[in-house]
Amino acid sequence: MKSNIKKTALHILIGAILFSLLSGIVVSIIGLILGWKTSLQFSNGFFAAGGVMLAIGFLSGVGMCNQIGNTRLARNQIGDSTLPPNQPEISSEENGFGHWVRDILRGNNILIFLGISGVLLFGLASLVVNLF
Repeated sequence: MKSNIKKTALHILIGAILFSLLSGIVVSIIGLILGWKTSLQFSNGFFAAGGVMLAIGFLSGVGMCNQIGNTRLARNQIGDSTLPPNQPEISSEENGFGHWVRDILRGNNILIFLGISGVLLFGLASLVVNLF
């Protein structure tokens, strides 16, 4: 099970990095088309793209929570039935990232994916304005 989690987490991380790179290229192309001249303009573009990604990820997470309903009540009363049948429940005490592991096992990873991508674009925005 742990190798399955690591494999899934690695796929999410690699995908988020590649998606951030592709998004950065798209923002750069848009900036060149619009005639951006300064590094601050490109930095603002990367920051805006990262903010959009975080907002979309957050909204998908909120939508997922609304579909599931009151997750605390459901977990306490009927157990965690959203896990695959052969996956044991993981406690937060056993693993510091227990919530992330449960989300990955459930397949609700769009929030994590877009969150990592958005944070990477924020970092790129900071690098662009400070280095160039």
